[in-house]
Amino acid sequence: MKVVKVVVIIFLFNIKIIYADLGILLNLNLNELKEIDISNKTTIISNTNTLNSIASNKHQLFVEQSALAGFNFFKLNLETRLYYRTILYTNRAGWMWEDNKVDIGIENNFSLDSDIIGIFADIKPLSFFGVRINANFIAMFNFASGGYVGFDSKDDNYSPGELNSRTKENSIGIMAGIAPYFVFKFKSFTIINYTHINYIFLGDRNYYYDPRTAILHSQNEIEIFNDIFLLANINSFNIGMNHSLTYLVNVNKLSHRIGVATVFNFSWIENTLNLDLLVSGGLNIGIPNYSSLTYIEMKTELSYKIL
Repeated sequence: MKVVKVVVIIFLFNIKIIYADLGILLNLNLNELKEIDISNKTTIISNTNTLNSIASNKHQLFVEQSALAGFNFFKLNLETRLYYRTILYTNRAGWMWEDNKVDIGIENNFSLDSDIIGIFADIKPLSFFGVRINANFIAMFNFASGGYVGFDSKDDNYSPGELNSRTKENSIGIMAGIAPYFVFKFKSFTIINYTHINYIFLGDRNYYYDPRTAILHSQNEIEIFNDIFLLANINSFNIGMNHSLTYLVNVNKLSHRIGVATVFNFSWIENTLNLDLLVSGGLNIGIPNYSSLTYIEMKTELSYKIL
């Protein structure tokens, strides 16, 4: 089930806040991941009672509601996800097959200037490897000083002051992505490597400002995100460091984030109801208008197992 994660990063710098993607840790269930034990070799389960027990949990249905807020500039995202989960293998045991699953569902991410709705699948065939795919429709709208802001050149000024003075418009687009990830949990620490590649087509101008990255995007853009976490396992929480990389292929822009991460979980009713609490912040490197400044965000997520 769902694990609550809190990402806390503290730097003693003048704080500026930008959007950051906290979805990396949301579905990894760190507290429930099984430790890698190579002595626990693969076996085929033939016991009828064991097979029946696994089969009884093969079909599950979840609903999640989350809220994310950022300050300076103001940011508010509400995300709803409904998905079905099944187990890939019911007759295999051993560390390689622990936590195998397939999640298939719908998702909607709403903010004050955009709505991203679509479908996704998260396929985890092995205990340490999975891949997530998504297809989304994007609508940006002129509301609350937000909306689509187009530019003719990637070298145009898009400082916060310039963005506030620009005319905001409505626009639509599409996004499709794939995200392979690796998770290795040992007795004392956990290693996570997550790469997300998106293709986005949005708007009618050569370039536009994307508040998800605080960087100008090409009308046809390929985003590459890579996140690496090294977390120590301490009782019921994890603490460690992370490095995040963002590369926009068509505008040839590379940026980084560095920080410290702490992960917590709250569960009730035999893991039927889970609350995720997240606070994140860190140091931006190479992001125009925000380089060498820190950011901070807060996120809560409530997950309920319907079936």
